Amino acid sequence: MKNVFVPVAVMLAASLSVYGQTDQNRKPGDPFAPAKTTTMEDDRPKTYYSIVNAEPYYKHTSLILDPFVIGVGAKTGLASALRLESVVAENVMVWGKVTKTWIGEAGIGIGYEDAPVAVGGMKNHMFTEAGGAFFVINDAFDAKVKVVTKSGRSGSAHIDYYINVPSKVRRMLGVRAGHLTQRRLILVNDDSRDDYYYTSADGAYKVPVLKEHPANIYIRKPAGDYFTALGVSNTNSAFAGVHFRKVKNTTIILNDNTTRTTDKLIDVYADVLIPYYNNIRNLVDIKGVEWGLVARDGVIRKMGWRAGCAIRLPVRGYWQANVELGKWPGPKLQTEIGNTGFFTLIGIGRSIGLGRHGLPPKAPKADDKK
Repeated sequence: MKNVFVPVAVMLAASLSVYGQTDQNRKPGDPFAPAKTTTMEDDRPKTYYSIVNAEPYYKHTSLILDPFVIGVGAKTGLASALRLESVVAENVMVWGKVTKTWIGEAGIGIGYEDAPVAVGGMKNHMFTEAGGAFFVINDAFDAKVKVVTKSGRSGSAHIDYYINVPSKVRRMLGVRAGHLTQRRLILVNDDSRDDYYYTSADGAYKVPVLKEHPANIYIRKPAGDYFTALGVSNTNSAFAGVHFRKVKNTTIILNDNTTRTTDKLIDVYADVLIPYYNNIRNLVDIKGVEWGLVARDGVIRKMGWRAGCAIRLPVRGYWQANVELGKWPGPKLQTEIGNTGFFTLIGIGRSIGLGRHGLPPKAPKADDKK
């Protein structure tokens, strides 16, 4: 029986010897050469490329349009946003932004037609913002930037082949500050009646927002569905925080004359929001009598915060996406998550570079070369 296992042992040893061999045809650094376990010849050539640009250039003035901003929490609903920003000096950036809700709180008036409503009627959320940043750190450092040269599939998996290209990457870190205004809607009903009360126009008479008012106690009360109120609040805040920006812009030409680019602009920021003005508009009942809507102690938040991240492709198509979360200052809203003021905003849109600021110089014409 021992002689029977000798050929089997020889074949197993030969197989292990082949499995353990190093593939001599694999070229170091070749992204197209997968790890091989056999001595099969790899006839795919090594990837050669020419660097077209390795400097982190980008247009310093941008118009950013988010046609779709989805709000979660604080009942922002579906909104749109427009932002204009510009790096006006080497270390200074300024911006302005407007965000307006199109589908959301304005619809809460449906079914409450006889309730007291804010003077001027119900209006959707709208935020305006103006700010600036001063970058204490603003430099470009040497780094390896991954540039995808080829994409493919292996079964259900998607594979990107890339090479590391010696490049420059810009990083910017600084402080920021500005001003934020917010117009938000207030729905006072079963979940928030204890947070607000009515007052007469002169402030001398107070009426709780109760579901039923005993006639012998509250002779005066808003006409109509007094147990529900539709208000509008205005909050102005100052904000201050930190801002970080990172820029990559590397373009190469492969040996098959195709161009590949890795471009990315990332902004990360965090702010503290400090309100200095809060106002809740007066209401008008169905008889045209004006009433005040007053928040009880503890209902107006004295501070908020936010943090966000935005990613742009400044060269390829100008697509951008951003997400922001935090806690709004100002009056509590019944429609918030747990009445906490917590919110999340997700925006998707386009970033359009304006002017030629921050771009590499034009290549000289052939006639100009010496």
